[in-house]
Amino acid sequence: MFTRCPDCEAIFDISAWQFAQAAGFVRCGRCNKKYPCLKHLFDHWPEPGQESDKVPEPGTVPTLGQSLAEEAPDAQSEAEKEAEQIQAGGAGWLKPVWASLLIILIGVTLVNIAMTFQEPLLEQPQIRAAAEFAGLVESLPEVPFADLSLIQLVSRDIHPHPTVNSALVLSATMINRADQSQAYPTLEITLFDLQQRPLAQRRFAPGEYLDEASDEARGLSPGVLLPIVLEMHDPGPHAVGFEIRFL
Repeated sequence: MFTRCPDCEAIFDISAWQFAQAAGFVRCGRCNKKYPCLKHLFDHWPEPGQESDKVPEPGTVPTLGQSLAEEAPDAQSEAEKEAEQIQAGGAGWLKPVWASLLIILIGVTLVNIAMTFQEPLLEQPQIRAAAEFAGLVESLPEVPFADLSLIQLVSRDIHPHPTVNSALVLSATMINRADQSQAYPTLEITLFDLQQRPLAQRRFAPGEYLDEASDEARGLSPGVLLPIVLEMHDPGPHAVGFEIRFL
């Protein structure tokens, strides 16, 4: 449909939606004339001097030549807003997914680093304690106090076995000079000849020289004398000296 301004005779293409808003009243976009659109409404491009028999009705007044330009951006804006909302809604559920994937990736990377550098990392006391607390590694057994320099021999003696041939009996007494209990030491006995050359050597673990009443786990108490009796092979008459070491 078309409408023609009665003042400047400018012809405009108009839709039913435009003049329906103002009940047929419009404003010319060229001369700014307000006029009833229905009175100047044509189904086809009007010829000069042609009149329309449409009757106008009062209402609000849209402006021709501007309304379409103003409506287009609004419509486009609404469409853009709708598209943005759709995109925002679609991306909203992706954010937690990406965050979860990132956390998993970081966790896998840390695990790989820990596996690669496991031994050096576990040598650090704080890292070792955290790993043990989390149950990732087993706790190391507690190492009992040990200072061999504070274990001393009070007496020692070696002589032939009274009932067994080619055997020797070593009698000794040791004491722990530390102010706390410490682990029982391993005893190393070495027999020498006159030139201080070793002829025989044997090591005795705590379980081999302690009696049944002694509790090896409790350790050697401070200030307590511990008598020891050991038997070992006699290497012959050339053995004239011996040495006891704590290991």
